[in-house]
Amino acid sequence: MKKGTLNNCLMGERYGCKNNRNKHTCWWRGSIQKLEKHYIRWYIEMFEFIAIHIDLGKMGIESAQGLIEHINRLLDSEKERKEINYAPNFLCVLRKQNIVLTEDMDKKGNNK
Repeated sequence: MKKGTLNNCLMGERYGCKNNRNKHTCWWRGSIQKLEKHYIRWYIEMFEFIAIHIDLGKMGIESAQGLIEHINRLLDSEKERKEINYAPNFLCVLRKQNIVLTEDMDKKGNNK
């Protein structure tokens, strides 16, 4: 997969949301930018949104891989990993949706 920004991977992704309402799409687009810019203040809300609304099975493979790769980079950062500890449910939700795609993410989460 081509490396790109999370924004490029997910901005056009409409079918990854369980609920395709416009407000969720708009909120998610803004969240992607906050996640890429490492605005930690917004992480918990984004993680909760992912747990409730994102379905890896409905996303294109490149978009799903892009999301998981970005989460893996967050897990590599001690500062950002601490934020994940406040709302880790989204990791479990994604893991249940696609065990193969989230294997590295699961290893990183268990090793830290």
